[in-house]
Amino acid sequence: MTSLFTQIRTRSVQAQEILYEDDKVFMFLSKNPHTEGHTLIVPISEVSRFEDLDADIFSHMATVAQKYAKVLELVYSPERVGIAIDGFQVDHVHMHIMPIWRARGGVWSDSNVPEVSFEELVPVTEKIKAVLPRYFV
Repeated sequence: MTSLFTQIRTRSVQAQEILYEDDKVFMFLSKNPHTEGHTLIVPISEVSRFEDLDADIFSHMATVAQKYAKVLELVYSPERVGIAIDGFQVDHVHMHIMPIWRARGGVWSDSNVPEVSFEELVPVTEKIKAVLPRYFV
């Protein structure tokens, strides 16, 4: 069975816009954002645990995250950009990347983050897409 993330990538389910995709990874905004701009970087290969991920793909995810951090810095001017690797809610390893501020509690400030609608993600998507071409072709 394909993961929810693969279904999002292939548009088999209603989903938010894919911000970036190449032959190894794809990115989209989180439906449960800890901060505005909270994005998921997901390998195309469906791997459950990050330690089982091919080293080249993991390295590529890190490279994409570093470039995307620059996008988030331009859009949000955060104190830092935080990342975390997960795979609990969806059994498909993924990296969370988001702008963070100490005053807002860092990365995981609240474990009960409400889901936002696709419509609420549209203005966030537009802000990010305005800067994305500076770092992603």
